[in-house]
Amino acid sequence: MGRVELSLGPPHGKQVHGIVRDRDGRPVAGASVSAEYEDEAPSTQTDASGRYTLETFSGARLEATEGARYATASVSGANVDREQIDLVLEDLADDYPIEESDEPSSRSLARQNTPRSIIRTTGST
Repeated sequence: MGRVELSLGPPHGKQVHGIVRDRDGRPVAGASVSAEYEDEAPSTQTDASGRYTLETFSGARLEATEGARYATASVSGANVDREQIDLVLEDLADDYPIEESDEPSSRSLARQNTPRSIIRTTGST
């Protein structure tokens, strides 16, 4: 099977906003949220209602952390000015259990599942 790549020009700048919640659906205040794209990594913290807003680009990798909990998502490539991405924090211990090897001092992390996120694209071009 072949692969086709299309160059659609420079990434589209957009405002990303949303709510960071825990597994039980409660908003998480004070969570760190960052959006990594090439050499840029704007970051912010959620407010008392778990809300955040960042200026970033289409295709950026969004990450939220709070203590030992985290969530990730990708900003869509949609050509819109605003995008809503709500994130659900998962416990690191659940997703990265420590695996023991034959070597007593050797430990590694194994990824078991992906944190959940909800992406809603809104706005105009």
